[in-house]
Amino acid sequence: GVRIFFGCWTSDARKAVLKVMETRGGLLYYPVQFEGAEKSPAAIYSGLTANQQLFPALRYLSNDGPPKIFLVGSDYLYPRATNQLCRRYVSNHGGSIVGERYKSRGSSDFREIVEEIGRSGCNVVLNTINGDSQRPFFEQYKQAGLKAPVMSLSLSETQALQLGPLTDGHYSCAGYFMSLHSPQNSRFCAAFQKRYGSARVLDDASETAYSQVRAFAQALLRCGRVEPAALRQATRALILDTPGGLIRYDPKNLYCWRTIRIGRFRQGRARVVWSSE
Repeated sequence: GVRIFFGCWTSDARKAVLKVMETRGGLLYYPVQFEGAEKSPAAIYSGLTANQQLFPALRYLSNDGPPKIFLVGSDYLYPRATNQLCRRYVSNHGGSIVGERYKSRGSSDFREIVEEIGRSGCNVVLNTINGDSQRPFFEQYKQAGLKAPVMSLSLSETQALQLGPLTDGHYSCAGYFMSLHSPQNSRFCAAFQKRYGSARVLDDASETAYSQVRAFAQALLRCGRVEPAALRQATRALILDTPGGLIRYDPKNLYCWRTIRIGRFRQGRARVVWSSE
């Protein structure tokens, strides 16, 4: 009898779940960055799309001139679709793609790709590797002595803390970093650590998952019933003050408007070096 769901991580998981939701009248709140270009009647999209994550990252990387980019990712929908958009962006705004490689999820041997990155002459690596493969990639990248910064779109602060100094000097683009200074974020972090441990960290997907549950609650107050169609209508143009700042659900496609940040890692923690308006 459950109609409302919160979750999924990868795009292929989301699409598989939505096939069931659409036929059975369910509603999925999705909290993770994704490739966009989708409008399901069974989804409310809280995660970042390419114009909110990939394009700001590429603009930031272009500050010192047209970037020479090597694309490395896990072999599934989100990295491939994102890198297609990256190629289109670079062709319109300057820069070049000097390499593009993928490995299956769960891979641990990136030595051949790292060697190719070293030979490519790139001055930045765009990373869409997912999951546990992050550690071997960053380990082998550091062992090779490569200096080009890595801009990650799928590396969370939770993962980065586990990697420690392996991510030093590298970047991530997200809507939320734990280091944000605001009363809302201070309360959020304090409550989380009180419940789950003072050593635990929060990341973009954590904050988005939390905020979209609040968005559901606010929509429920507006419409008064747990019906997917009514909740979708009540979410249109909904504005919330969250730990990451003000968010607004687009009235047309129920994607989420958010402030975007770029963080630079040191010892696994991110310091915000750029923020959108």
